[in-house]
Amino acid sequence: MKSVTGLDSLEARNTIKSIVRHEAEIHAAAHPGADTPSRFALIFGGDEIDFEFGTRAHFRMGTADKPFGITECGDPKRAHAATVSWLWACLSREEAEQFPEPEDLAEMIPFDRMLECTKAFIKAVADYNAARKAAHAAAAKP
Repeated sequence: MKSVTGLDSLEARNTIKSIVRHEAEIHAAAHPGADTPSRFALIFGGDEIDFEFGTRAHFRMGTADKPFGITECGDPKRAHAATVSWLWACLSREEAEQFPEPEDLAEMIPFDRMLECTKAFIKAVADYNAARKAAHAAAAKP
């Protein structure tokens, strides 16, 4: 069964689980310096909305009424809600004021754009992980 991500269920879950495992490895390692979020933007109804994936997004998701794991963006039954919730958690500080709840953001995102949104979010996660891994590797060199 194809999910809104355009991938079949197993492929989507495996891809996202791989990203999450990689992220967990990086978080488990000692990371010097401040967290640098991965930034991206999407355009809805002519308005550009800025997003940032990083520690703040993890915190916001953890405090949401209905928190989702990143892997749930690949679950055909939960992908829409999970992706919108993660996008909400990734809203920049300025944008967050306009969308106090994930449902407020959901009204802006057409269902036919979910594949694009999911890909942008997953790319931001991968970019964030790559930057964290590179920073850790650089710090580990003598």
